[in-house]
Amino acid sequence: MEMTVNSISNGLTSLVQPAIHITHPVDFEDYGTFAVSAHTDIGSRKTQEDRLLIVPKLCRGRHNISFFGVFDGTVGDFSSDTIQKIIIKHLTESPQWEKLIGALEKGGDVVTCAYDAMFRMYKSADEELLGLCARLSHDYASSTSVTVLMVNQYIIVGHLGDSRVALCSNEDGLLTCKYLTQDHKPNNPEEKLRIISSGGSVEFLCSHSNNPFIRGGDFTVRKARGEQPMQLQYSRAFGGKDLKKYGLSSDPDITIFERKDKHKCIILASDGLWDIKSCEDAFKTLFQGHQQGLNPSKFLIESALNQQRSKSKNSDNITVISVFLKDQKPVEE
Repeated sequence: MEMTVNSISNGLTSLVQPAIHITHPVDFEDYGTFAVSAHTDIGSRKTQEDRLLIVPKLCRGRHNISFFGVFDGTVGDFSSDTIQKIIIKHLTESPQWEKLIGALEKGGDVVTCAYDAMFRMYKSADEELLGLCARLSHDYASSTSVTVLMVNQYIIVGHLGDSRVALCSNEDGLLTCKYLTQDHKPNNPEEKLRIISSGGSVEFLCSHSNNPFIRGGDFTVRKARGEQPMQLQYSRAFGGKDLKKYGLSSDPDITIFERKDKHKCIILASDGLWDIKSCEDAFKTLFQGHQQGLNPSKFLIESALNQQRSKSKNSDNITVISVFLKDQKPVEE
C-alpha cells in the first residue's frame, strides 16, 4: 500500500512534504538521480516476516533526501511491521533531523549531523517499539534492520543484525562490489563481551547448524517454569525486549561516505538472500535482470529461490531493494 504522513510540527514544516511511503514491490521507478526496484518473497516459510520501506523524497525544494529500509522480523512480524510504520517519524521529528536540515541550509557539518540523526532514529524507534512490546506481551519479538539515507551527495548506512547492504562500483571499467555492513553475530568478540558482561550467554545450537545464539540469563529458570524463552541468532536488533538487559543492543553501526559517479548500485536485503548469494553473484544476477527489462530485484530473488530448489533446500523470506545510482545532477533550487 501507499500512504502519506503529515508534515512535522517542529518548525520544519516548510522543509518536509507529505512523503510517499512505498511498502510494496516496485518494478523499476526512476527518480532522477537514482532508480529503484524492490521485491519480496515468502520463500518456503509459512509466514512473511520481512518488511520494506522506500521514501523517495523526504524533503521538497533544494535537497535530495531519500530513505530505504529492509526489516527482517523474528518471533513473528510484530517488530518488523511496527518499525516499518514508525521509523520515518523517528527520523524527521527529532532535534537531530532539524540540525541536519540546518547544516544543509547553512553549510554546517552534514556528516556529523547525519550520523546523529540516523543514530537517534534507531534508538528512539526502539524505545517506542519496546513500550508496545511490553504492553502487548511481545517479549521476544525482534527485527533486524538495514537502512540507507541518501542526503544530497552523502550516503548514510545504518544496520542491526544480519541483513546486509552491498555496493557495486565501476573502478576503471571493472565492476567491483563489497558489503557495507558486517553481521552482528553473538560470537563476534565485541558482541560476546557485551552479552557476557550483561549476564547473558552465547550458545551454539546443534539444531541450527551449530550457529551462535544470544541467550538470556533467565533462560533456564523460565524453561523450568514452563515458559518459552527465545534465543536470537543476531546480537543487535529492534525489539527483543526480554533480551535487552542481557546484551541485545539497538546501537546501530553507521557508515557514511560521499557518493561518487563510480558508485553504480546498492542492494539492501534480508539474510534470506545472503544465505544463498555471494555479493558478486547478487550484483551479476541483478544486472542480468535489469538488462532483460525485468524487475531486477524480483529476478534476483527468483534466481536465489531456484538455486535452493535445485538443491532441495528450504528458503527463508527474502526481501531486496536495489538502488541504481545515476550520475549526479545539481539539485533544484
